[in-house]
Amino acid sequence: MLSLKARDIMIPIEQFTTITADATLHEGIQALRQSFHREGRPWHGHRILIVLNENGNLEGILTLRGILTAVGLYDLIKDPLFKSESWSWYFLRKLREGSRMRVRDIMRPVPVATVQADDELLDIVRTFLKHNVNSLPVLDRGCLLGVVRTVDVFRVLSDYYLGLEEKNG
Repeated sequence: MLSLKARDIMIPIEQFTTITADATLHEGIQALRQSFHREGRPWHGHRILIVLNENGNLEGILTLRGILTAVGLYDLIKDPLFKSESWSWYFLRKLREGSRMRVRDIMRPVPVATVQADDELLDIVRTFLKHNVNSLPVLDRGCLLGVVRTVDVFRVLSDYYLGLEEKNG
């Protein structure tokens, strides 16, 4: 079971929303928001967008954390005053400022962190830890097949260890 490869646990690329690198941050936020409402359920979907270049080739990944960092909200979430005050005016101003940014300005470029389709589970975990990311594009001979996420790895490990417990009774 633990000899699974990236191709065995990845989410196929067709299930992800894509956006172009030249899109505005505002367009990225809208696309990510729409991807959260897949299948008619709120917050069902992926927290990343696949960024394509003008030729339709993979250029990067736009993450929810990347967006929050770009508009200065990621650090504020840790601030105790943030939770006790009304900051809506600040958010609106930051989003307006951020709307001039392009997706390419805040995306994670592909060469930063990827795995190959035949990489094994332990190699995937090492890559997550090395790059401190939660999602990795899965490539096969340079072609994008899908994305493996930390939650996918945890699911596989959970299923494996639950199976061991049942087996050992």
